[in-house]
Amino acid sequence: MGDGQVALILDVMNLANKVGLTVGQGDHTGDQQSGQAKGADSQRQTVLLIQVGEKGRLAIPLGMVARLEEIKASALEFAGDQEAIQYRDEILPVVRLSQVLGNVESPALAEQEFFQLVVILKEECRLGLVVDRIVDIVEEELGAPTRTQQPGILCSAVIHDRVTDVLDVASVFQHSHLSPIETQPLESVEV
Repeated sequence: MGDGQVALILDVMNLANKVGLTVGQGDHTGDQQSGQAKGADSQRQTVLLIQVGEKGRLAIPLGMVARLEEIKASALEFAGDQEAIQYRDEILPVVRLSQVLGNVESPALAEQEFFQLVVILKEECRLGLVVDRIVDIVEEELGAPTRTQQPGILCSAVIHDRVTDVLDVASVFQHSHLSPIETQPLESVEV
């Protein structure tokens, strides 16, 4: 949890599938047949749904998400010209997705007491993504996604019956100028 307490998260859908239960009401044989008819283009993925701006709905592959946090706005500092916070005895670079995506209007961080942060892990590097709202975690078939030319967006797909942009995590890391570095003892760094 954001306050440091530990809480268990149950994946109810996966548990139900493992014991052979069907979730919901009605006959699902039609759903299964239509799923088979979609063919090889579709694959089930678990994604984190977030909101950036009033209309910006995004998905992030859950495998890249390390943590979900709520951080005090006063914890925001700078490391060089990069926004950062002190996080688990490290300096965690922070990127505001509204700035990466360019045309998304987002509430001013200065007006908020807390902000929601998605901690992404990629090749031993951590990055905090400031989002307006964490919406949900869903497992969905992403069939026939549509490519886009917008910076920071990999593609668009229908997720939970809504058109949703899929975040290009690699481009967000490039935007932050973040790359893995070898750490060395402070005593050995020449000033």
